[in-house]
Amino acid sequence: MCRPATTYALVLKKQGTGGWGNNKATVKLADGRTLLSESLAAGATEKEYNFNPAYSVYPQWTHWSYLVDGTAAPAGWNTLSGAPSNWETQRPGQFPAASGVTQYYFTKFQIEDLTEFASMDIAVNVKAGVVVYLNGVEIRRYNLPENAEVKEDTAATGESGEPFLLVIGEAVQRERLVVGENILAFELHRYEANEETNSFDGSAILILDNMYLLLDGTGTTVPALTGVEGSDKVFDNNSATKMLTATGICEGVELIWSWSNDRREPIGRYGLVSGNDCNNRHPSGWTLYGSNDGEHWTILQSKAGQRFTAYYQQKLYNIFNVNPYNKYRLVATECSNTETSMNCDNWGKTKRFQLADFYLFTKLIASNEYCRPEGDFTGAMNGDIAYAECPNLYEGTRSRYCNNGTYAEEVVACYPSIPQGIDYGATTLKLTQNKEVNVVPTIIGVEVTVTSFPMLPAGLTLVPSTGAITGKPTTVQDSRKYTISVTNEGGTITTTINILVLEAPVNYVLIVLIVVVVIIVIVAIVVLIVLLSKKKKKTGAKKSMPKSAKSAKAPAPKPAQVKTKTAVKV
Repeated sequence: MCRPATTYALVLKKQGTGGWGNNKATVKLADGRTLLSESLAAGATEKEYNFNPAYSVYPQWTHWSYLVDGTAAPAGWNTLSGAPSNWETQRPGQFPAASGVTQYYFTKFQIEDLTEFASMDIAVNVKAGVVVYLNGVEIRRYNLPENAEVKEDTAATGESGEPFLLVIGEAVQRERLVVGENILAFELHRYEANEETNSFDGSAILILDNMYLLLDGTGTTVPALTGVEGSDKVFDNNSATKMLTATGICEGVELIWSWSNDRREPIGRYGLVSGNDCNNRHPSGWTLYGSNDGEHWTILQSKAGQRFTAYYQQKLYNIFNVNPYNKYRLVATECSNTETSMNCDNWGKTKRFQLADFYLFTKLIASNEYCRPEGDFTGAMNGDIAYAECPNLYEGTRSRYCNNGTYAEEVVACYPSIPQGIDYGATTLKLTQNKEVNVVPTIIGVEVTVTSFPMLPAGLTLVPSTGAITGKPTTVQDSRKYTISVTNEGGTITTTINILVLEAPVNYVLIVLIVVVVIIVIVAIVVLIVLLSKKKKKTGAKKSMPKSAKSAKAPAPKPAQVKTKTAVKV
């Protein structure tokens, strides 16, 4: 049947008080995704579930402006003011095959009202890489370098065997969606080769407030459990079943939900349902986290002293969270519920954990109930604490208490993570006797102290704060192993290096230069001595001749004059 695209209600009714168990009524969207899947619990005879099947951007039928010839899109192409008006338009299934590395698509759409909606699910058919823009702002990238500029010739970092639907939840309270005209844009990047048939399609649909979101994903627990009270029972939306540990633990039990195909959603409410017996098995305190990689987890809320007072009791908690995560994890931190009617366990010996259901929902939080995100703090409900990460290479938390929409001063509880490594650039340091060295390692860690065992060779110093090896080794030694320890408040790591000290080589050039200089100096000294000696003798001779001798000295006789004979005339 065909009905107007608007909000509807699914009403479930039954006779009797027995539950439907795993039998559910399901609503599916045009792209194949499940929008709603609900049942009737034991004791209920009627329940109503609202849902919105009306797309803001329809799959298959929406016309998109596109550029697929390999040229770069102009600046501002993904904004309302800068979107090109001369691009060709077409609907999915009719686009030509792309000829370049990057393809560009955009469409404009109208929103009449946002008061009933908590988020918008944006979906794109993708095989390799994609960047998603809403009103000119990047809201997601996939299979592309993080925190790096993406250009028209940037190839994707990988691809799937077949195109799949990538879903991104955008919180209405992030305020990037507006009442009126909006623009949705996708930038697709190929991996190695373009598809022969262009498979692009995109869509956007508003999600009502308080919608159940544990759909199209997988729930796991730590410890993992199987059987009639296994891990899957806490995620089945059926309070007639439950999860129960048999390992004698309660604190530290984890419930983890992950959506398929890296779907990300901004949940604003979660819930826990107690089981059918043994109230002392239910958690009374926990911490809720969000993550997109399963390694780095952001604290969303911590609770303590939450007492269950009845079986099948549902407890709901709101959080102010506008960030979409692929994974949510609840970790039990306190188990101090008291039994209501029966003593199931000897609490001191057989401590256990049980829960009937764990829920995640969308939620539109009233503006007077929370503190908005500020800096890198996530936002928090009144009376809750907002958390932010410690600096790189530190663990712990930074926190701020939210009171009537205003944050208190930041409380820092950060401490150094255990050092991750130290590298001197080589496993063996070849040094030379009496030659200055300054070897500075790369240390991955903060607030460290570096030590060596045994002590470094004579003449060398290890700088504790940096690990630098400085000084002049004074003693020749064969290669010897040294254990270098890097320690801080988080712990200690070690590595080993070998140090070899070689005898200083003979510098023949220097020796020759020294000899030449010595010879020159000796010759200069000899010449100087000779000159001084001659000068001394000359001075002495002059001093031994008296003045009277000089005056009495007879002049040298003049040569006799020879008279020329006169010629005789005969």
